[in-house]
Amino acid sequence: MCNCYNERFQRFKKIQPALGNHFKSRVVLYEGEELLPFGEQLWAIPLGRVWDKG
Repeated sequence: MCNCYNERFQRFKKIQPALGNHFKSRVVLYEGEELLPFGEQLWAIPLGRVWDKG
C-alpha cells in the first residue's frame, strides 16, 4: 500500500481526539482488493466494494 495512505490516516488520527464522540469512522477509497484497517475506526476500502452487493 502506498505510503500516501499512511499520511492521510495520520491526519485523521490527529483530529480524532478533538472530535470525541463526533468521530465515528473515516475511510480512504483506493483501487486495491483488500479491506485494510489503519487504526480504530480508520479503514482503506477498495473502491469496488462501495457498490458490491455480495
